[in-house]
Amino acid sequence: MTLEDALRDPELIPHVRRWLFEQLTGSLIAPDRAAVIARRIGVDLAAEAYAVALFDLPPRDRNAGPLADLAAEARQTLLAYFLKYSEYMPVQLAPDLGAVLIKGEARRMPELTDRCVRWVREALDRGGSGNWHLAVSDPAEGLEALPGCLQQASRLWSLRVLWPDRQVLRPGMERSVQPPVDEDGIPDVDPARLDPQDLCAFLESARREDVPACAEQYLKSMPETARSRTLRTYVLLNARFAAERFVMGLGIPREAYVERLGAWDMSRLEPERALTRTLLAAIEARDQSAGGARAGTLGAALDYVDKRFTDPDLTLADTAEAAGVTASYLSALFRKELGRTFSDYVTGRRMELARRLLLTTDKRPGQIARAVGYRDGHYFSAVFKKTQGRTPTDFRAGRA
Repeated sequence: MTLEDALRDPELIPHVRRWLFEQLTGSLIAPDRAAVIARRIGVDLAAEAYAVALFDLPPRDRNAGPLADLAAEARQTLLAYFLKYSEYMPVQLAPDLGAVLIKGEARRMPELTDRCVRWVREALDRGGSGNWHLAVSDPAEGLEALPGCLQQASRLWSLRVLWPDRQVLRPGMERSVQPPVDEDGIPDVDPARLDPQDLCAFLESARREDVPACAEQYLKSMPETARSRTLRTYVLLNARFAAERFVMGLGIPREAYVERLGAWDMSRLEPERALTRTLLAAIEARDQSAGGARAGTLGAALDYVDKRFTDPDLTLADTAEAAGVTASYLSALFRKELGRTFSDYVTGRRMELARRLLLTTDKRPGQIARAVGYRDGHYFSAVFKKTQGRTPTDFRAGRA
């Protein structure tokens, strides 16, 4: 069955929502194409900010008697809650796992997030499911940020195993809870705080001057290292291996990193100094390899975008592949070097061409939309008004 077939069948709309959610959170679809598909299922994706929430769904156990009816009712009630408001797009990712794409004005995101939490709590408690959890990400700007939102929500979601009594898992709570320390053995430390991906994300866009403060804060977030030599050794080795994987992922030989790192004796170096040297060597290797590969990478990406920005299927993932880097690295590079997101840059190029066509041709706004890379004329008009402060028609007429 094709996507077009699914869009024509009302019973398959929930499956289309799930597919769309997975495409957006995986950087597998261009925002404009996603907006066109979303409009066909009654969803407006245009928003200032986005967040992702994951939550338990009541189990479908037909042998549970009256509880099965309560669980089914809770599912239906929760879905009805979210579908009632345009700021939410609910999906079912697994038989026992639900998700919601939260979208709206940036200033309203705390309110929208709290409302989501309240609805889940009310529905699942009423459905007899006392053992539930919900994890929600921080809000972020741009549809291209959704993969990071899902990653953050998933990381928080994993903490429900360690903290079963905490039903609502929000960003920052993993730093506010200090696990008990066994003075005579290895401390009980939350594995999420040792995720090497956090260090790799830092190395993607950090400056040299950022490193000392990062090293200090990273160790402070795990005070147990001061009382456990075993844990301290593990933390430093974990950082060392993360840094090596990072530079090797950029195509830099491991030997180049090790040479830059120099003598690295954990027994002689203070932990903060050892961690600082570890991260700094990776950043120096990143910045100085291949005569400035970062500038070359950005230049290759910009060339690729400038030639293809009118393609409605242009994505961050495709651009990153063309530039020979990961999507997350390229996204960080755009923010650091250009001070804007990949999506903002593409939109800017499209708006520049749209302004020129509005002033120099007689094409209708719908025709211009397709010419600059938008399949949906309504979405183009909304983006134009948001970025230019007036509609395409008013711009052409010279009206403020």
